[in-house]
Amino acid sequence: MTNPIVTATQNHVFTTSLLVAEKFDKKHKNVLRDIEAIIANCPDESFRRLNFEPSSYQNKQNKTQPMYNISKDGFTLLAMGFTGHPAFLWKIAFINAFNRMEAKLNELLVTEHHAMLADLYAKHPQWRQTRDLRQAGLSTAQIAARQGKHQRNVQRMISRMTAAGLTPAAPQPNA
Repeated sequence: MTNPIVTATQNHVFTTSLLVAEKFDKKHKNVLRDIEAIIANCPDESFRRLNFEPSSYQNKQNKTQPMYNISKDGFTLLAMGFTGHPAFLWKIAFINAFNRMEAKLNELLVTEHHAMLADLYAKHPQWRQTRDLRQAGLSTAQIAARQGKHQRNVQRMISRMTAAGLTPAAPQPNA
């Protein structure tokens, strides 16, 4: 199996200046030069910080050398200047790899979100019912009557649900 050209850590997808140099058949020092020129000329500090993260690696002589972790946007900006048919093919390969990795991360986040919701609803069975009743347009007073609770307790439950990241639908007007 080949080594991936993009990596994901903590929901951040990136490649490295070393991989860019290798795949585009460039000297790493020249890729570093190109990145540093982008950084020096980019007026948006936030863009620079988010897309070109300074890092390092150990070379064959076990010396620490500089490199950059590069986001998809950073890669796109950097690779714009690379020309020729092989460069064109590597641009496509990198962009596709970024897109696949981002899709996988999104799938994981959705799965984790659903698991978190299932866990919360298992711990608090009336939360799901309360959400469903709110979505059906019932008022807090109507939900309280259905659940045999005081209206103030239902309001507190809705506040706890909201604090947990669940936002029950607001009741319909005239409800």
